[in-house]
Amino acid sequence: MIFISRNQLNQPIRGYVNKIFEHEGNNGGRIKTFAVSTTEKKQDGTKVYSTWYCNLIGSARQKEEQLQENTPIDIWGAKFTNVAKKDDATGKWGKPYLSVAISDFDVHVFEQRNDATPEEKPY
Repeated sequence: MIFISRNQLNQPIRGYVNKIFEHEGNNGGRIKTFAVSTTEKKQDGTKVYSTWYCNLIGSARQKEEQLQENTPIDIWGAKFTNVAKKDDATGKWGKPYLSVAISDFDVHVFEQRNDATPEEKPY
């Protein structure tokens, strides 16, 4: 497991909520999964896009209603876990996958820059 918290980061991980999926949990409750995209700029200037399927834990669940599709977010806390499930019938472990849970975030507010060109303005 890897934990990232607000006091460890100099700046947040910036992302966008692309899609929200809702499904029924094992106990009959509803569970939301958020498809969050992030972008990395390589040294040659090209961008690499990633999509992470995340759930919310801890204090982030209390702010869940702030998230809608296309919401820009600043992620300040997360938990990354390598998960594998055991097949009860065969006793064999399945392939591991990365589980991402957001524990702290803020909705990002863009500030307009007076010197930005029209192409640089996000709105």
